[in-house]
This record gives sequence, C-alpha cells and structure tokens, in this order.
Amino acid sequence: MTTRFSRPSVALAVIVVVVGGIWIAGLLSPNVYVHGAVSALWSVVVALGIWRATRQAPDIRVAAWGALAMTLVVVLAVGAVVSRPKQVDEKVVTAGSASVAATNDGGSGQDSDDTTGNVLVASGSFESLAHEGKGTASVIELEDGSRKLTLTNFKTDAGPDLFVYVVAGDPQSDGDVTEFLNLGGLKGNSGDQQYDLPKSFEASKYRHVYIWCRAFTVGFTRAELAT
Repeated sequence: MTTRFSRPSVALAVIVVVVGGIWIAGLLSPNVYVHGAVSALWSVVVALGIWRATRQAPDIRVAAWGALAMTLVVVLAVGAVVSRPKQVDEKVVTAGSASVAATNDGGSGQDSDDTTGNVLVASGSFESLAHEGKGTASVIELEDGSRKLTLTNFKTDAGPDLFVYVVAGDPQSDGDVTEFLNLGGLKGNSGDQQYDLPKSFEASKYRHVYIWCRAFTVGFTRAELAT
C-alpha cells in the first residue's frame, strides 16, 4: 500500500526539518563557524533525502525542492541581516575624572559639569566562551546614586538576538545561567557603549556580565566583575 502525501504537507515537512536542524545545530555548535559547517552539511543531507524520496514519488518533486530552496534563501537572508557587524561609539561615563553621560539610544551625550564623584564599583575583562570576546566591563555609580554598566574597547562576533545580561553567582556552563538581569539588546558587537543598571542590581550578587544569544541559548563572551 502506497501512502500519498499532499504537496502542502510535503513542503511544510521540508521547512520544519531544515529549520529544526539548523536551530539544533546552533544550540550544539561551539562557535559560528562550526554552526555554519553543520548547517551546510544538514542541508546536503536533506537534499539527498528529497532526491531519494522524489524518485519514488515524482509528483511531490516541485513542492519538496521548492520548499528547500525557499527555506535556505530565507535562512541565509535573515542570518545575514541579524548577524551583520555593528560598530558603536558612545561616550560613556567614567569614574574619578571628567566624563560624559551617554543616552541609551546611542545618541550624543551631554557634558556633565561635575563627575569627579563617580565611583568605580566593579570591573573585569571579557573572556571568550562560544565566541571570542575582548574589552572591559565596568560598573560605575554616579553621584545621584544611579549605576551604569559600560563596555569599553569591546569586541565580539556579530550574531542574532544578542542581549546583555548581568548574571548571579559563578556559572560554570550556559545551563547555569538561570538568575540574571536583562539590560536589553546589545547595541553593537564592537565599540564603547553603556547600559542602565536597575536598582535591584547588587555587585556582590551579580558578578558576571554575559553577552547572551537568546535565540540559541548560548553565551558569546563574559566578564567577571571584581569589586
């Protein structure tokens, strides 16, 4: 008995298999290069499966190959857009010397008449995790009691869905990143930038800054904050 599948169901199955495989590859791959290689290999495996299946069922050939081509084009296009490198150059606050307060949206800051009261609360250098990371993360308390997180001389790989987390404790793996404060999307994968810290931030508790890829649940790079 031969089972017949409708063309829409075949197309949907191909899309789910391709996207699902690429997603899982992103979760398991240690870096973007391995992810790209595994994704390409998976696409070849899917293509071979389609070739074999359509030899037995030529009526689904157009739907299967069309779905594969469309999915790969969309995945590549989306990946190119969300992973595009972005340089930022904000004027960030500093401690113990004249500084400039930056706006949250990356616009030009306003000069502060007296910033000598700023205090460096904690700082640390970025280390590589799934991706290479460089630069310094600093927590600076302003005279009004508010706190800023600054990233200076910062650089990591571009990637999709990147966020800045301050993480509690001392995570030994990505699975240990469970208690954190989300400071918002990473403004750029390179350059000086700063973020507002909420009142709930405690330097003794939130001891690491993570650049976190939310889409693939993986840490790109992190800095341990030493007080």
